[in-house]
Amino acid sequence: MIFYNIFISPVELIIDWVFNFFIRKLPFLGILGAIVGVSLAINFLALPIYNIADSLQDKERKIQQKLKPGIQRIKAVFFGDERFMILQTFYKENHYHPIYAFKSSLSILIEIPFFIAAYHYLSNSELLKVTPPRY
Repeated sequence: MIFYNIFISPVELIIDWVFNFFIRKLPFLGILGAIVGVSLAINFLALPIYNIADSLQDKERKIQQKLKPGIQRIKAVFFGDERFMILQTFYKENHYHPIYAFKSSLSILIEIPFFIAAYHYLSNSELLKVTPPRY
């Protein structure tokens, strides 16, 4: 509930505002145009967040490239628990933790609240509900 209130609800409000703007002010575009408009607006608003995520990913890639020769030497010489312990020591000496590799998946994690908000809004939208035909 806290996740919804902090992350998804504000995004859903933006989606609602943009969707209604396109439907009311630009009706000739139709529902498909409104959905495309929402997509463009969300991408435009999320661009700074994506740029931050990309810079973190680039930093992570550079660190991994710097550590790669040492890791390859350790993996070529040592095996089993000894390899694990030496790799842990190598990471500590270089102020690195293997969990930092998850920074590369940051852009996907950023998109999740946007997908959830868009799905929640569009699935509950009265304009998109189809009423079954009466026979």
